[in-house]
Amino acid sequence: MASTAHHHRRIPVFDSIYAQAQQLEPLDIEASAMGIRQADGTFSPLPDAIQNILSSVLDSLVRGETIGLYKIPDELTSTSAAELLEISRPTLMKWVREGKINSFKIGSHNRFYRKDVLRLKEKRRQEQLQAFTTLRALDQESHIED
Repeated sequence: MASTAHHHRRIPVFDSIYAQAQQLEPLDIEASAMGIRQADGTFSPLPDAIQNILSSVLDSLVRGETIGLYKIPDELTSTSAAELLEISRPTLMKWVREGKINSFKIGSHNRFYRKDVLRLKEKRRQEQLQAFTTLRALDQESHIED
């Protein structure tokens, strides 16, 4: 039977690194193109998703925050899924009963597929963005009528 070894790498971040990161604060990291400069001098831009992760890490360093990166497992407990969705576990279980998100059982415990949780998280983000856009448009209309 083959076993899968899980490797964890811890990288200590000292105060001197936080101090150096704080010097980056005035930079517009979001607008920067991050990439790798090869030995021959060619520049290879990083994919957007990786740039977003690195931008978040730099932002956390600037703020002096603790940073933790982890892989989200394929199957999540109800507690982990609720945390990822930034909702309470009872709300998550209500959504299961309403059919808003799929779950499956292992014994008596509900589990969730990562893809389903991330899909719902993105859907909620889009709905919140749309609601904000609508609210902002209504606010601008009310100021025009004043």
